[in-house]
Amino acid sequence: MVSVLYTIALAAISLLSIGDFPNIEIDNGDKYWHAIAYGFLCLIWYLVLTSYNILQALRIAIFIAVVYGIVLEILQGVFTGSRISDIYDILANCAGVAFISFIILVRNKTHIKNL
Repeated sequence: MVSVLYTIALAAISLLSIGDFPNIEIDNGDKYWHAIAYGFLCLIWYLVLTSYNILQALRIAIFIAVVYGIVLEILQGVFTGSRISDIYDILANCAGVAFISFIILVRNKTHIKNL
């Protein structure tokens, strides 16, 4: 349930007017938020899928997060007047997904090793 609500909230935030958000005074600061948001999206979907004993949980979670990020970037360019599609946002999304996926893989490998 949390995963669905987060996914919907991420879409709503992504498609709102950019003037509704506070300005971040960091160069390319929005890219950090993209990485965090999509890394977390991947993590929560991974946790949902593993709770259902889906063997390919990480691959599916990665797919969901990356494709969802690409779709939302396209929708920003098509349906909003104040936001544009940005390939660097997509790359930041993918960086966040890759980072959390690496952490999950390392954790799972060391967890199995310790048993």
